Amino acid sequence: MLNDAFAEGRLTRQEWDERVGELAGAATYAELDRLTADLPAAYPALQYGAAQISRTGPVPGIAVGQRTSGMAIASLACGIGQLLAGFPAGIAAIVLGHQARRRIRVTGEQGDGMARAGLILGYVGTAGFVLLAVLIVLLGVASTRHI
Repeated sequence: MLNDAFAEGRLTRQEWDERVGELAGAATYAELDRLTADLPAAYPALQYGAAQISRTGPVPGIAVGQRTSGMAIASLACGIGQLLAGFPAGIAAIVLGHQARRRIRVTGEQGDGMARAGLILGYVGTAGFVLLAVLIVLLGVASTRHI
């Protein structure tokens, strides 16, 4: 902790030297805690895309929200929107859902559930459209034979 504080500029060289000297003589956890208790707070970790980057790891007490995949949101919207837009929206939901899940695995973004819901709605809607088209063709063939 002392090295990190010195590297981040939270301790001067003189303060670091003094504390490291006392560190060798510390016999209890209380003595160790005294050496670090008055350190200024660590700098917040930087956020790069969905990944949190820090030299010392995540900083306790700092909440960093993760992004939700835009493709996952679009997949879900297309899956729901196929009720109004029809077959093309179902195909878009399937394509976007697969792309979103692949990207989420790589980047760690949020939204896997939305992508999965978009995929399910897209597949169900597309299968329903195909079944409806087959039924119409079969009814058309059946009606021409009985005339």
